[in-house]
Amino acid sequence: MQTEDATSGSGLAPRQIHILMIAVMTGMFLAALDATIVQTAIPTIVGDLGNLTQAPWIAVSYLLTQTISTPIIGKLSDIYGRKRVYQINIALFIASSVFAALSQNMGQLVFFRAVQGLGAGGLNALPMAIVGDVLPPAERARYQGYISGTFMLAALAGPLTGGFFVDHLNWRWVFFVNLPIGTASMIAVQRYLHLERVATRRAIDYLGASALIVATTPLAFTLLWAGEKYGWGATVTLALFAISVVGTLGFVLIELQAEEPILPMTLFSNQVVRTTMLGGFIVGIAIYSMNSYTGVFLQVVDGVSATKSGLFMLPMMIGVTFASICSGRLIAKTGNYKPYPICGVAIMLVASLLLSTMDVHTSRWGVAGRVLIAGLGIGQIGPSLTIIVQNAVDYRDLGVATAGFSFIRSLGGSVGSAVIGAVYAHRVDLLIPRYVGQDNIDRLPDTAALRGRPSTIRGLPEPVRSGVRRAFADAVTGATRVVIPVLVVTLVVFSVIPKVPLKRNFDPQPALE
Repeated sequence: MQTEDATSGSGLAPRQIHILMIAVMTGMFLAALDATIVQTAIPTIVGDLGNLTQAPWIAVSYLLTQTISTPIIGKLSDIYGRKRVYQINIALFIASSVFAALSQNMGQLVFFRAVQGLGAGGLNALPMAIVGDVLPPAERARYQGYISGTFMLAALAGPLTGGFFVDHLNWRWVFFVNLPIGTASMIAVQRYLHLERVATRRAIDYLGASALIVATTPLAFTLLWAGEKYGWGATVTLALFAISVVGTLGFVLIELQAEEPILPMTLFSNQVVRTTMLGGFIVGIAIYSMNSYTGVFLQVVDGVSATKSGLFMLPMMIGVTFASICSGRLIAKTGNYKPYPICGVAIMLVASLLLSTMDVHTSRWGVAGRVLIAGLGIGQIGPSLTIIVQNAVDYRDLGVATAGFSFIRSLGGSVGSAVIGAVYAHRVDLLIPRYVGQDNIDRLPDTAALRGRPSTIRGLPEPVRSGVRRAFADAVTGATRVVIPVLVVTLVVFSVIPKVPLKRNFDPQPALE
């Protein structure tokens, strides 16, 4: 290891650490941005490339490969080094972005989005592991706060940025923008991330990687198709779910026997890691609903445009950024992570209760105030949970533990998207006939069309439009109420996470370059 200075155990000066963190957070920003930036561009893309039936796969292919690749890439970074794997991932991400921008049909775009997701899996997980390479646990918290704030900023800025490019340039710039920013990140990481390499060979768990794909891919299809296409009790849904269960059992058995498992099962024998990952999975369900359906409420019920909807969601980003940075600094100063996930979930619980009271009379500023409170809660959870996991594992498992936690949290978000989405869709279908009335129901398009087109709702005649607005308002608040018991369970889980003193020094094992 390099000579330690007063600031860190990596031998990097404060300015070098700051530049390095900006570089890797830029990569994470691009990966998170591309998960949402296409949302506002999809109608234009479909108009240009055609094939409306494949349009959902523009987002799904990206998220699917990203989720699968995250723990695999985390393990590869433990074997071959963070720097090498990060550079390969961002190069793959940039190249696939360019090819996606040049796509001439929908099939090409979906394929390159899937390749892009492979790179994004590393860009999401590796920055947190790189923080672990250059700083001991007690000093990591402030930077983990910055990383969490960056991730939420990207998630909220995506629709706004996509809308800007579509309105003022064209949809292809949604992907071209990654080229200059990603290249700058590559250059900075190449220059400032220098850690000694460990002369060791470790096997790659190809069988475990294959089992992970079998476990997660059918589950992703199940969650995508069950709510909208086939139904939860359909033969296709049950068959895919059964394949996923078998794949999961196979993955666990393989990992128990593997020499170098992708996700070591021994991690779950650690009470700190086991409890934190469980809490991360559950809270991922709640965070999804707060991010997604509040925007629907603003557009449909309050009648604002997609761009203005994004602007009224900015208070959540402000709250997340402020809480992430403050909680990270407090953890670094006190060495005590225990209060922050508990406090964060408690604040999210208050926010969900307030969000569940919204109706057609709730103003856009009333919504903005509620999401600000939600952001103050969410911002305290991300950095603290990552620090807890990293502090509890040996250095050799730092990458795989960090990536494993990201995978578990993403999986929670996927389950949340399916469950909350199904509740929302069911309530819309149930409430529109009730509130519009049988005399007016023939004047409406089908509810699936209404769910996808706020402009169609704004063009409806009265009193039909008022009934539809009321139905959507109650559907959103009904879906939000599902989150309340989820957060109560999360609060209990976080309260039993053991408190372990943060390490003030690096693990004696040197880092991989």
